[in-house]
Amino acid sequence: KWDVPDYVGTKPDSYTVTLTGSGGGSVTKETSGNSLVFPIDNSATGDGTSYTATVKGKNRAGEGQPSAASNAATPWGDPDAPTVSLSVIKGNTLKATLTLGNMHNAGCSSVELSGAISVSAPCGTHTFTDTISRDQWYEELSVKATVNPQQSGAKPASADSNKVTPQYKIQPPKNLQVTLKGNECSVSVGGNGEHDGLSIFANGQEYRGNGDSAAATYRINPWET
Repeated sequence: KWDVPDYVGTKPDSYTVTLTGSGGGSVTKETSGNSLVFPIDNSATGDGTSYTATVKGKNRAGEGQPSAASNAATPWGDPDAPTVSLSVIKGNTLKATLTLGNMHNAGCSSVELSGAISVSAPCGTHTFTDTISRDQWYEELSVKATVNPQQSGAKPASADSNKVTPQYKIQPPKNLQVTLKGNECSVSVGGNGEHDGLSIFANGQEYRGNGDSAAATYRINPWET
């Protein structure tokens, strides 16, 4: 929008308006009024992009000189989807790495992860970790990342990560102990790393453990090995 001054002589019949982006490129339109609307495509609202306008009048005698450039205006659009990757580190930890897409001048208020890792955090946080739970081993896992823009009216942007299937290698049990007291034999053992359960095989029987340990107590006959 621009002001129309008092002219000494013939006033313009129309105005030519040129809109120029800070990243290059321009578009020109004509109008007989003193304002003009330029729709800006979402792809032309990249982060840091602003626009200025110049106006020049035209009548039967020809075109005048363009005005000085206007103030710079910064339009916003809907942000691009982020990029998120999921990996297994240190054997028992999930790591999600988030990279924001072009926010199209809409800003960022928060990021959210759901799925294998569930968290809400400020936009400056781009790495998230969580210990793999017992029910996640040998399951296909992924996360969904959502970026919430600051600009009211801009739409959140989401993306899914790659899929990973955490696996662990069974380690030998530890702290195996055998004690004898009279004709009674006691055996105990502890788990070592991730596992689904522990059992002790002794005296021709299987003694199933509970959680991260197993124990068995039974009688032995004299001279029995």
